[in-house]
Amino acid sequence: MRLKILTGQLGRQNLLESTGISLWTGKVKPCLTFYIEAVLKTLVLGSFLGLFLGLFFYAEQSHASQVIGRFTLGGYLATEQINLPTSLASRNDVETLSGRAYLKINDWGGAKNEFVTDLRDKNDFFGNVDKQNLRLTAANDFQVHQLSVLLPMGKLFTRLGRFPVNEAGAVSDGAELGAQVTHSTQAALFGGLNPRVPGQKYYVFNNNAQVYGGYLVYQPPSPGWDKSFYFSNAVVVEKVGNETDRNYWFESLTYQWSLRSRVLILSYLDFVPNTYLQNGSLQWQQALTEHWSANTSLLSVDVIEYARLQGLRSLLPSSPYHEGSESLRYSFSNQFWSEMRFISGQRLADGLNRTEYILATDYSDFGGHKWDASVQLGYSNDFQSTDSFAKFGLGYFSRKWEFSIDEEFRNSVYSDGTYHPITSEISIARTFRNDLFIILGAQDIIDERVQIMAAFFKLTYRFGNSTLAPLRDGAPPRGRL
Repeated sequence: MRLKILTGQLGRQNLLESTGISLWTGKVKPCLTFYIEAVLKTLVLGSFLGLFLGLFFYAEQSHASQVIGRFTLGGYLATEQINLPTSLASRNDVETLSGRAYLKINDWGGAKNEFVTDLRDKNDFFGNVDKQNLRLTAANDFQVHQLSVLLPMGKLFTRLGRFPVNEAGAVSDGAELGAQVTHSTQAALFGGLNPRVPGQKYYVFNNNAQVYGGYLVYQPPSPGWDKSFYFSNAVVVEKVGNETDRNYWFESLTYQWSLRSRVLILSYLDFVPNTYLQNGSLQWQQALTEHWSANTSLLSVDVIEYARLQGLRSLLPSSPYHEGSESLRYSFSNQFWSEMRFISGQRLADGLNRTEYILATDYSDFGGHKWDASVQLGYSNDFQSTDSFAKFGLGYFSRKWEFSIDEEFRNSVYSDGTYHPITSEISIARTFRNDLFIILGAQDIIDERVQIMAAFFKLTYRFGNSTLAPLRDGAPPRGRL
């Protein structure tokens, strides 16, 4: 997540200047040495490459039924020019380079065994504060995101290593023992060290943190392609040292009874230090007639999740947040619809409220099934401002190319003045083969106080002996890359 001065939190350059370091008087930037170091550090994944490729070739030689793998290289660059007279600094730049190597092997060793490894590395060019030399230096974070083996034994199964427990919303360095109780029911217990504790950005080995719990999953056979049911609930305990840091009840529910009617629920109900809903969401989509449908959504997030949802231009510190929304949609066809939407939310830290009214339309299948367009008009009381806005989007999709451009024009009235932010986004994706593709994107946000320019790229190569998903031949529902 980007560090933002405008959130009211301490940005990187603010951190330096608050300790007596004036970074931008000399406009320090990472030199070629830092870039070379970053590339070399990112290539630390190569230390695992022997194991990675060895497992791949073993799977090929042992005729494993399915091998899925991919290499990903990505980068993000952002520069933020601040024109506020009260700001401690005028810049808050971000430059990162990341890499990922993923491998999954199914049905190896003559059984239904499964092996998964997911290695990730990120280099942040402004990640460390060097107080002695008065500059920001590069910081590298390498993590083994997953390294696990699944061993089925009849109706029982065992998982060992570092693995996510999706059925319980947890992750563990340890073991999981489960059973297929019935054709539709699965139960398991898990426990081990906890590689994810508060304050840590990435998974690490924590020898003083433990996590354990159990879950029950019910998923009956689907009676049709437009109907499904999945329900998972779990109890999880997280400890640091001898203290219980967290104890929560996790639930995940997906129930679809028709093509346009479904309920989605995800919740973390915590019991430490008292009983409260830390994070939760509910979405209910209901078809009313052949053309009309309604959507009701409820959302509750903590300060961490709120920071991830917060816009780049936000001036407020993070806060627990509750939100509800209601929309009514009329579908002219499967590809063409219009919608009225109402959103209401409240920050719990300071009691500030927001309300938003939106009229939107989307057409995702015209021009030979390759073009889509969207328009939004809206009005909002957004915590500290009164806004009116218009958004426009246009996209093109073919077998090898994807292109989209989005523009937002906003008029924001604050107590100290009126601002006119403009947000522009563009993204281009190119598939060279079924196994190689690249995504490029850029964003520019500007108003009377600040200008933020950002760019990113992602290059992915997929390999293995499994059948790759076919490329689409028409425009999908509109969304951001």
